[in-house]
Amino acid sequence: MTKGARIGAKIEDDALNVVAETIDRLISLDFRDRKITGQLYAAARDHVGAPLAYAAALAISQALDPPRPATPIAGPEDSGAIICTGFMIRSAGQPETDGLTGAALLARGLAAAFGIVPVLATDDTAIGPLAAACRAADLSRQVVIVPFPAGSTPTAIRPFAADLLSRANPRVVISIERPGANRLGVHHNARGQSISDITAPLDELFKQAQKARVPTVAIGDLGNELGMGVVANTLRTLSRLGSQCACPCGSGIACDTPADVTVVGAISDDAAYGILACLAALRGDISILPTPDILQAVLRAAVAAGAVDGLTGKSEYSIDMLGEAIHCALIGLMGAVLECAGSEE
Repeated sequence: MTKGARIGAKIEDDALNVVAETIDRLISLDFRDRKITGQLYAAARDHVGAPLAYAAALAISQALDPPRPATPIAGPEDSGAIICTGFMIRSAGQPETDGLTGAALLARGLAAAFGIVPVLATDDTAIGPLAAACRAADLSRQVVIVPFPAGSTPTAIRPFAADLLSRANPRVVISIERPGANRLGVHHNARGQSISDITAPLDELFKQAQKARVPTVAIGDLGNELGMGVVANTLRTLSRLGSQCACPCGSGIACDTPADVTVVGAISDDAAYGILACLAALRGDISILPTPDILQAVLRAAVAAGAVDGLTGKSEYSIDMLGEAIHCALIGLMGAVLECAGSEE
């Protein structure tokens, strides 16, 4: 089947189950042998009770149906979805590639599937690379980026979060590779170091959405990301840093805030592509899943604008030390899974 075409036959329940399980296996491939990935995935799946990417896609689809006519807007009014992203790397003074590319491509997929204009919420220091990624995803008139001041306190952020939720009126809030505060309100990187001084506490946005009964979806790969509270106890058991961080707070890196649906993958961006693959299956439209060429263009645009690999801190076409070829291959495999499942007998 040609990329961008509609899936030939509506995927039946049995085939959809095969798609969901296969996609989850793909997003869980532990190329770097971190070992913790599988156990965090299992904890999240126990909570959800279904393949994670499929559960997230279903929650998003149920929240955003029926689709709307696409209408470019200048502000975040009545957007339908808010996506929180951006993970700053102190040594580089820039955000990492993981999260930015996934957020841009999630926004692209949601705009195509539901006719919405997603709002992307991030640190004011991450605007350049995120905007570049969105332009490469051909989203310049179909997305609104809202900056929050990095290093702000939760109290200072609270009214800004309330205003955005009131104006955007989201039907779903998604976080991807976004720092999440531990039970003492401190944000950490993977090394257990505090990054609260360079992070806007978008936990406030997430919590206010939950109080308003807006569905939330979280995407992460370690447990220190926003919305990963469901796997916090597992992370504290598996990793010393989960319970004892390297900063003065001493309370570990595990995020304390849970989401309604938590998706754990080996790398957050690849988990996002898995959600898009499942959305494509649910809606019978393979064009919701980006092609490898689109992914490559988005990643390269983000790097050209300053984004760095989160593990090396270097400007390179990689996400968590895995080169672009691997991520492109994973998307290619996801597309092949959809084509096989949707082919008519």
